[in-house]
Amino acid sequence: MFHSDNCKCGWEDIYLVERLDHNDDGLFPLNPEFVITRGCGRDGAPIRASYLNALAYGVASRKQKRTAALIDAFMDMITDGYAPAAGEDAEYTLLGERRPVHKCAWETPLAGVAIALVDISRYDDAGVPLGNEDRTIVDHVSARVGQIYRRVAQDMDHLLEQGPEGDYRRNVAMSPLHTLVRNFDKAPQIARDENLVDLMMRCWIATPYPHNSNLNALISLMYLDYTTPGYPANRHAFAVSKIGAANMLKHMYDNLRNPKILNRELELLIDTLGSFIKAGEPLSKLWFASNIYDELLMAMLRQKAKGNKSESLEVYAAGYDVFINMDKNYWVPVAERQIPKGSLELAVHALCEAVDAKLNDNHIATRPYSIWLVEVMHIATCKGHCPESGGDCPFPTKGQQTPGFVSVCVEQMKKLYQPTLRRLAATKGQRRFAVTWLKDMVEDFPEITQKGSAAKSSPAPGTARQTQVASGPSFQPKTLASPAPSTRPKPSLDDLD
Repeated sequence: MFHSDNCKCGWEDIYLVERLDHNDDGLFPLNPEFVITRGCGRDGAPIRASYLNALAYGVASRKQKRTAALIDAFMDMITDGYAPAAGEDAEYTLLGERRPVHKCAWETPLAGVAIALVDISRYDDAGVPLGNEDRTIVDHVSARVGQIYRRVAQDMDHLLEQGPEGDYRRNVAMSPLHTLVRNFDKAPQIARDENLVDLMMRCWIATPYPHNSNLNALISLMYLDYTTPGYPANRHAFAVSKIGAANMLKHMYDNLRNPKILNRELELLIDTLGSFIKAGEPLSKLWFASNIYDELLMAMLRQKAKGNKSESLEVYAAGYDVFINMDKNYWVPVAERQIPKGSLELAVHALCEAVDAKLNDNHIATRPYSIWLVEVMHIATCKGHCPESGGDCPFPTKGQQTPGFVSVCVEQMKKLYQPTLRRLAATKGQRRFAVTWLKDMVEDFPEITQKGSAAKSSPAPGTARQTQVASGPSFQPKTLASPAPSTRPKPSLDDLD
């Protein structure tokens, strides 16, 4: 048999490494115990970096080759350590190319774990049932995740190192957590582990664009879900405490202002921001006081000007989802200080884009940018009692909006109304609902619709007539105290390659 247990050849032989990674009849399927024993150092011999890399980056990525025993061996190497071969402290040769040896001994074994989980997740995404071996791998990694990352945390200086090598190391370290959260519902387990939360948050803010996509996806998935049982009640504030609120705010500002962040990257960033804003006090007060909403709007306007049109609607949906789910206590100062400049205009633009994209009526009516339009105009006219909600207005303004807020809403919508009707008339989608819905939303303001011989002045607070907020599919003002879980797809590694 090719390479038996009694084989005397040098196991660092490059030919053997090539056979490990062969698609058809490589060594690993022929004798996996031999490969694991020698390649992972269980025979006491020093480990060659070239051989270990072939296992981690080749064998672990192939369903037909990897085994739970191999992944267990990788985890043992992470937690127990291992002896590298002499002379490989700086670089090694693989397939004729000189390559640097990783500074942290756990990097290559953890990369093997990460690569195996990513490949398993692709089958899960495709709806293919996991085989026994892959299911065992997921279970074993989940059971040892705390132990693994306690070892990783011992190299915090290297983990937080700035530059390409540090960015790579952080992405390798966080990749298994991303897959476990995204595909196997391990977020509650991870959120309860203080060490894991500390590592996640510190790696996240230490990693700059464009290397932070997977980290943004991980944080978003960890903290966006408000419904899964088992989450610690204070998980958002606990996470922020690990890095400090000021550091988190600076990280968000730097990314929102980055002109290169557009499309899917921007959507992920906004989702991550929104997950913490929607958590309520004490974070909401910090966000509001820092004018983060104005920065968010500027980022969405950048998407409109420079982003891919095909991805813009999801960016707008993510941004307005943050607006409509801001802490209910801050609708009062929003009404007092005026809404973010341009927010109504962009929401109307998104509405027209949705019609042009031929989205159905119910989908358009329940998009966050549509809800934002309804809610703002509702607050501008509400007297504090809402017949359609059967009682008090769900917004804390309760008819106490200032004349300045009302006049700003009226002036913005007055500029937008007729051009929007003309634009809708030229769209390819089914526009009848959108036109009717838009007219109903502003019917209490003749100065917007230009009905009658003279436009009346803006109504004083508490005296405006009640607006029927929607036509067509039933819709009620959204109660901001209970944000609905996002219906957009989970961030995927496939989307970020």
